[in-house]
Amino acid sequence: MTTTDTRRPLWRRIWVRVTGSIAALALGAGVGAAGAALAIPHAATIRPAANTTPAHPKAPKAAPQPTHSTPPPAPAANGAQPAPDKYAQDILNAGITAPVSWIDQTGKTLTADWASGKSVAWTDANVLGSGGVYSYHYGIFDQITEQDFGVYPPPAYDGPAPVTLNGVNEPSEIGFSGDGGNVAVNLVWSEWDSTQAVGDGTVNYQGCVPNCAQGTETPYPVHIVLSDPQGGRYTQVTETIEGGPNAGTTTSAITGTWPSAS
Repeated sequence: MTTTDTRRPLWRRIWVRVTGSIAALALGAGVGAAGAALAIPHAATIRPAANTTPAHPKAPKAAPQPTHSTPPPAPAANGAQPAPDKYAQDILNAGITAPVSWIDQTGKTLTADWASGKSVAWTDANVLGSGGVYSYHYGIFDQITEQDFGVYPPPAYDGPAPVTLNGVNEPSEIGFSGDGGNVAVNLVWSEWDSTQAVGDGTVNYQGCVPNCAQGTETPYPVHIVLSDPQGGRYTQVTETIEGGPNAGTTTSAITGTWPSAS
């Protein structure tokens, strides 16, 4: 049953109802906010554990770089041959096997001998042959030497002239001593004409140890020049022995019987 308080004025009764409604609304809003706050979970704050890796680690130190960008060449092994130059390479390409240093030195020896007047036949026998070069390689060795050095041997003699050494043209052997101590052998003549004759060969030195009969012979290069032709024969001879106890140059007059020639 609803009763009406007729003891208070009308305006007061209306004011009480309004304020009561406002208080009820405020209370409902507070309860709703509190419920919402309880319903929303709190975000957890995560702290990094102690002694963990930092967010921006330092870059590792680079390994030390070598001083040289490329390693230095290894030292040559004992006995290693130097790289061949053009001359040595040309000789090797021709199928001639020899140490590079020997090839270079032989080329210098050949050109020096040719410039001094020695024939290619002499250098073939006394330089290439004594150095172990096969005879069928003489021609190509000489040809490469001529081309690479620009030095050429004296022109070869084409035939005998009417001038002789005691009646003999181009002897292969000349005996300067009767006991065999000075005999030029294996002579090859690069020149033989009406002016002079030029030849090269070897002289065998007799080593009389323990005695001359049992001693050994050692060959040394010899250079012969016959000159001053008179009456169809040479009258002067110059002998140059290169090396050995008898090394030196001797010029002598040629007689009708000396030196012997064959």
